[in-house]
Amino acid sequence: MTVLCALALLPACGSTAMRSGAASPVPTTAPPKPTVGRILTFAGWLQFTTLRYCTPNGAPLLLDLFVPAGAGPFPVVVRAHGGAWIEGGRADGVRAVGVVALIAAGFAVASVDYRLAPAKFPAPVDDVACAIRFLRAHARTLRLDPGRVGGIGDSAGGQLVALIATGGAPATHADSEYSNESSRLQAVVTISAIMRFDPQLLKKLPLTYGVLGTHDPASMNRYAPIDHVSKSAPPFMIIHGEQDQVVPVQQAIDFDHALASAGVPSVLVLVRHAGHELLRAGGTPSPTTAQISSEIVRFFTKYLKS
Repeated sequence: MTVLCALALLPACGSTAMRSGAASPVPTTAPPKPTVGRILTFAGWLQFTTLRYCTPNGAPLLLDLFVPAGAGPFPVVVRAHGGAWIEGGRADGVRAVGVVALIAAGFAVASVDYRLAPAKFPAPVDDVACAIRFLRAHARTLRLDPGRVGGIGDSAGGQLVALIATGGAPATHADSEYSNESSRLQAVVTISAIMRFDPQLLKKLPLTYGVLGTHDPASMNRYAPIDHVSKSAPPFMIIHGEQDQVVPVQQAIDFDHALASAGVPSVLVLVRHAGHELLRAGGTPSPTTAQISSEIVRFFTKYLKS
């Protein structure tokens, strides 16, 4: 376990709700016809390609793929947005912490839509897993390296990538699209992520009961990443605001301890004066967004490029 507090990072130290349901296998020989767009960021214009990746119940799901210039193949990081599984979308991706820095550092980034409420679990996690398999299936055409796939997510999206990474969702799906591919991740970054469904969290997010489709604690915690940690989990970077009033910071600390106990490399970044989604809370957040972005790039470089 590596713990990075504020000083440790300093030099001195979109979406449409869709019905849930089973997906039908589709041919994987060529990716769907893309749509190309551009978005203006603080780093200038970035070009992305919008692709249909899976079609649960016949309803298409989309992702925006940002690929660096060059021949590749590039390591790719799959980004799942937050929004309590009821709102948000792939368009949030380029504004998320670390995303632009990752693209500048030579990583491809895929920002994905997934089914939102009234769809119930496991629909959202199935969708993100399907996006991972899609990218592997079309890696050659998209200039991606299928052996170097990471995940990043904030809040609800962090729960999804963490659940996939810890094995709470199966790595292979015999009855799903791109079933010959794996949804395994090689490295994961979570920000303000939900790691378990305890009473304190459910009081803040009462709609979670409906999304999970149950009030039974045992049934809810089937989707709690902390309950699936094992030695087979990939390395994690866990970023959390110390003043988070939605997802208690103790969830991040406990998840980091669980990984360490299983012998899994983990980096815990606790951000002072930051609340949920790292929003400012009572002072200037420390480490800064720029410093956190640099650490995210360093983490993925270590585990996806080395």
